[in-house]
Amino acid sequence: MAGTQGRVICLQSGGAQLLERRLEHRAVTGIDAQTVGNTTVFTTDADYGRFVVTLLVLFFTSVTGLTLLATTSLGYAAANYDQISAAAQISANGTNKYELRVPGDVEATGSNSVAASTAVVLRVNPAGTGTTQTLSTYVQGFYIG
Repeated sequence: MAGTQGRVICLQSGGAQLLERRLEHRAVTGIDAQTVGNTTVFTTDADYGRFVVTLLVLFFTSVTGLTLLATTSLGYAAANYDQISAAAQISANGTNKYELRVPGDVEATGSNSVAASTAVVLRVNPAGTGTTQTLSTYVQGFYIG
């Protein structure tokens, strides 16, 4: 798992007080999209409060003999792991093809804000079919707290 972090300065509403926010992006590679399962992308930091996911990127690093694309979701509760991004079939259909998902348009299933010390998990279910489907994911967001 790779991740980098930076700092973002935000102006707090209602006053001139500046607040520091920590920007994060994490990536996981080598996910077998032909197998139903859960992959922890990262665990939110205990010291920075809630984490707000702003972007999810899915892309295939290898696809051959494709017959059915996998369905993925992103979340933090074990029931379905779909609180951040609802389950949807991947639309990218070849190697180095990307799909962007912007959380927040799935309010019916939950929130894109994740509590401190919580695993953020990418779920594959149902799995895709074909010869190979190797998936990578990138999650971006920031801490508030």
